[in-house]
Amino acid sequence: MNRANSKNQGKKITIPKTISQKATINTLENIKNFSKNKTLEKNAKKLSKKVLEEKFSKNKMLVALRARPLLPRELEDSNYKTISVLDAETVSITIPTEYISSEKGKYYFNNEKNIKVTKVKEATFKFDFAFDSSADQVEVYQYTTANLVRQVINGFNATVFAYGATGTGKTYTMVGEGEKWGIMVRAISDLFKIINQDKDKEKKFVIKISYVEIYNEIIKDLLVDNNSFNNNNKPQLEIRTDAQKGVVLQGASFKKVTNESDAYKLIMRGNKHRTEKPSTLNENSSRSHAILQIYLEVEQQQNNNNINFSTEKTFGKFVLVDLAGSEKAPIFGKKNTESGSINKSLLALGKCITALTSQNKGYIPWRDSKLTRLLQEPLSGNSRIVMIATVSPAISSFDETMFTLQNANKAKGVKVVLKKNVVETEAPRINKYDEYIQNLQEEIHEINEKIFENEKINVNNTISNNNINTIMNTS
Repeated sequence: MNRANSKNQGKKITIPKTISQKATINTLENIKNFSKNKTLEKNAKKLSKKVLEEKFSKNKMLVALRARPLLPRELEDSNYKTISVLDAETVSITIPTEYISSEKGKYYFNNEKNIKVTKVKEATFKFDFAFDSSADQVEVYQYTTANLVRQVINGFNATVFAYGATGTGKTYTMVGEGEKWGIMVRAISDLFKIINQDKDKEKKFVIKISYVEIYNEIIKDLLVDNNSFNNNNKPQLEIRTDAQKGVVLQGASFKKVTNESDAYKLIMRGNKHRTEKPSTLNENSSRSHAILQIYLEVEQQQNNNNINFSTEKTFGKFVLVDLAGSEKAPIFGKKNTESGSINKSLLALGKCITALTSQNKGYIPWRDSKLTRLLQEPLSGNSRIVMIATVSPAISSFDETMFTLQNANKAKGVKVVLKKNVVETEAPRINKYDEYIQNLQEEIHEINEKIFENEKINVNNTISNNNINTIMNTS
């Protein structure tokens, strides 16, 4: 991979296996390993470019479905998979009748009446992309995200978020595990790769990174100094509405980065600070919504008569979101407050998506949660937006999987209206000056011609007068 700063290639950095584990994964060389399979990555890019151009031309949210494998403890109950990926776009969800008992019109898993399931035993859904458990990180990234990197560099906004129940692979998809890097790392790698290629094209780049979490409706900065996290005392941030910038986080830190290594370190610092607790399906479950924002400013340079001037300055924002997973809330305790807060924010997100896709568009409840406030701008349309819905094929997760599929299917109707973010344009102003100078030059030329004509007339008059005087004197 192309490095923005070769000096950092040998530095040791700590990469957590997941966002919760604090294990050290050797050196920066391990980050390079995710692109060693050049053949697979090249083929994925080729397919991605051809298919994504068609998908994104519809100007709607792109929705992908990713099904994870069955976990060992799920296999102990049953090896049956409720999810089947029929083709590159179509999935079906089924549950055999032998796994279901009915009582008073309600369906239950056999011998587990505390787990209620929906009445739907079979359904089929079509998405932009469907990935089964054999799909690797490269394939998912290339189809869903790779094409967005260049668009952000060109001055457009892009958003990718993973959505699904707890333990379905959202963090694995967005952050990764071990050397199986997720979308966040891969997007940054591609970003710097393209920037390094464009540096010789009279372009200047400024990259800033912000990383925050929403836990129990409290927004906290994940990039502050370690001392600020003692006793879980993370600084709280407030949402403000700016007339020019829209929804902004007051007090959030924006770290300037000039190479991949610095960017990776910031992500690792944020992952280390993120709130995590055990859940029903995951020992180290992400219990907060994590929002990584990459701000990119590009100034295009042009040479004119050995004078450099800015022709255009654009601004792109790349938002990568790892949502906390919904789960059945316990009856009491802190866990109930935490799960209730997560479910409430995800419900608010679902309401906003429903309102956006409704034929009778009216009030959109952006203010129902901090999550929807922060996602208001991308969901409102001025962003290429991708939802990666993650699901479990386990029978015990049938209800949650069906709920995720239904919401993901609804999200396909969210429309996208892109607008290039031009911060400053110098060229039109210079063109006006050029036009003004040209007009002045034409006026000067006309004046010179008139002066010349007047001088010519005066000369002729002088000659005529001299001739007359000569004749009169001779007489």
